[in-house]
Amino acid sequence: KAPEERRDEIGELALSFDDMVDRLSETTVSRDYVDNIVRSMGDALLVTDPDLTVKTSNGAAGRLFGESEERLIGRPLGNSGHLIPAMITASVLRGGAGEVQGLVCLAQDITERKKVQQALVDAKNAAEESSLTKSNFRANMSHELRTPLNAIINYSEILLEDAEAEERQQVAMDLKQIRSSGKHLLALINDVLD
Repeated sequence: KAPEERRDEIGELALSFDDMVDRLSETTVSRDYVDNIVRSMGDALLVTDPDLTVKTSNGAAGRLFGESEERLIGRPLGNSGHLIPAMITASVLRGGAGEVQGLVCLAQDITERKKVQQALVDAKNAAEESSLTKSNFRANMSHELRTPLNAIINYSEILLEDAEAEERQQVAMDLKQIRSSGKHLLALINDVLD
């Protein structure tokens, strides 16, 4: 800083110089602060010029694109040729007069989220397939078990009517037991299948 002893033009010049040094110091501190924020971000940051050439990047961008942070600078945005699952937010960077100065892009790697999402879709499909298999099995078993059992019950009822008409008590009692056992078995099968 310049000495502030004088109150003339030179003194005022010294004060102006000191003020400029203070503002420059604040700008340097602010720039360091912003640079620290950009470096510590977990999301990838790319800033381009209007031609979409990368001018600024951070370490997260380098990791996302498999390049060093420095190698991304000067390259066109999106020129790697391989796809990366990412959630991207982009904003137009404008100057003080409203002119377009480039883009500010934030990208978050969602590879793990996509894997989890695919695992959920696979699990849902497997559950639906399992449910369909179970339904088909139940329908087949229902038909395979109930049809012959219903035939046994129905034939025993027909034979029971004949036995009762002919007054054959022992045969009628046996047929009632067959019918009763068939109905009991049918109820158990219905409970199991339902």
